[in-house]
Amino acid sequence: MARADSDVRLSDVRTPTLVRLIARASAAQLDAVAASDAARRVVLAEVFDRMSAHLRADRAHRTSAVVHWRIGCQHTEVDAHEWFQTVIDDGACTTGTELDRAPRVTLTVDMADFVRLATGITGPVRLLATRRLRIRGDVRYAIRLAGLFEIPAA
Repeated sequence: MARADSDVRLSDVRTPTLVRLIARASAAQLDAVAASDAARRVVLAEVFDRMSAHLRADRAHRTSAVVHWRIGCQHTEVDAHEWFQTVIDDGACTTGTELDRAPRVTLTVDMADFVRLATGITGPVRLLATRRLRIRGDVRYAIRLAGLFEIPAA
């Protein structure tokens, strides 16, 4: 994985390439990204910025929901969480860090599992079964959420 202080900008990396990089990253590499404030924020911002481009409007055209993401950063000195909000409304998707709407569901997952989930490397059912994903709210919707996005294969 690239260093956060390198001249490489993740926004310049095509999504299929980014997915392949994450798929090939070791657990130690993903943990290192999670432990670095700068790298963690860059990667999370990039994943959330790309969500709207990958929403399948044909599947989400009748959906109206707010998802709060509580992404664990337990590999830092302070056991902290990054919070994001995804709003899916009538085939459109917006994301951000301001939690200004009541969620239909709140998902809690650690950083490494989140990027694996967001890139399709692992699924929500597997994370739920291994207790690495916690869901508060509409469980059925949370399980269907990944199907609303077109995730390039690794």
